Formats: sequence, structure tokens, C-alpha cells
Amino acid sequence: MPDPERNSGHEREGDSAIGFARLGMALADWSQRWFPDAFVFALAGLIVVFMAGLFLGIATRDLVKYFGDGFWSLIPFTMQMAIIIIGGYVVATSPPVHKLIRWLASIPRTPRAAIAFVAFSRWRRR
Repeated sequence: MPDPERNSGHEREGDSAIGFARLGMALADWSQRWFPDAFVFALAGLIVVFMAGLFLGIATRDLVKYFGDGFWSLIPFTMQMAIIIIGGYVVATSPPVHKLIRWLASIPRTPRAAIAFVAFSRWRRR
């Protein structure tokens, strides 16, 4: 006998959300097991570029100097990004902004409404 809550054999919205959550967790677990960290890709890229420089006839000492100069030139940008992240966290966790964020998050009642809410708010700003 068919279940009247099943809507003619289709899954309910909550069941499909649980299924997507399980699929997402399974894919995340698989990725963490079989894909290396970003550091491995960065190190591999560094080695490829270093070897390409040697192949092109650039002296090892010059390649090391170029790497050092390039690395330290990124420090100001890194500090700016750290200040932006810390400042954003401080503002978002302040009581008035936290209250505003919670109020805005309570407006949509379903996942579809949340997607529409974000899409509409992005569209209105353009």
C-alpha cells in the first residue's frame, strides 16, 4: 500500500536533503583520502618552475634569489588579507551585526527560499 506522504513515489524534500548531505560527506571523505593537500601542489609547482629555470640555463643561485625576493614581496599582501579576515570576524560577531545576521537568516523558511533570497539580494545590488 503506497504511503500518502510519499507524493506518488517521489522522495520528500527532507529525505532528499539528507541524501545530498550523505553524498557530500562521502565525497569529502573520499577527497581527503585520495587528494593531496594544497601544499603538495605548491611544492610540485615550485619544483617544476625551478627545474624549468635550470633547463633554460639560469644559475641556481639566481633562481634561489628570485624565489626569496618573490616570497618576501608577498608579505604585505598576506598581512592585509589577515587584517581583513580578523576585522570581518570582529564586526560579524559584534552584538548589533550578529543580531542583524540572525534576523536576515531567519527570513527564508526553506532551502529553496534561502537560495532565492541570496540570488535576489545579489541581483538587486548590481
